Amino acid sequence: MLVVQRHLARVAFAEAENAADYALKESGLSQHGYVVAFQVKAMAALGLREFPKAINYAEQGFSTGPGSPYLMLLWQLAAAQTGDLDKFYEAIAAIEKRLPKEFAESRPLTDVVEAYVLSKNGQAEKAQALARKWAGNPANGNYWRRYPTGEEVVKVWKQLQGQN
Repeated sequence: MLVVQRHLARVAFAEAENAADYALKESGLSQHGYVVAFQVKAMAALGLREFPKAINYAEQGFSTGPGSPYLMLLWQLAAAQTGDLDKFYEAIAAIEKRLPKEFAESRPLTDVVEAYVLSKNGQAEKAQALARKWAGNPANGNYWRRYPTGEEVVKVWKQLQGQN
């Protein structure tokens, strides 16, 4: 059953990407239309575990419009999934510069995904320090379930908080 579910998910993500490609080929898309198309492509790439593509699409969508907190977090997750700390912190710096207020408000969520990427890089002490900072607030970790591959972030967050 799990194999069938994974196959169906891959098909759905591929179809979503194709639909976004079709929309991007159409002339006359509004700025918001382009942002949504890149968001769909980023989500599809994330679901297909094509993390560099997901970063690229999230960044394109983020820079096309006025900047969306949703795309901001999507970009962070895609960067974290590569395991590349430099890419993650580059995304963080660009986001914080462009949307300082939204970035500050989302800091609890950003710390969860930062703990994840730190953990992937063997920096358990730093990751645990972030987990301790937000101890008792499970919503921070659970937020990431709404994104493809976000369940991995939630799993690591729970482990860091000793909630196996």
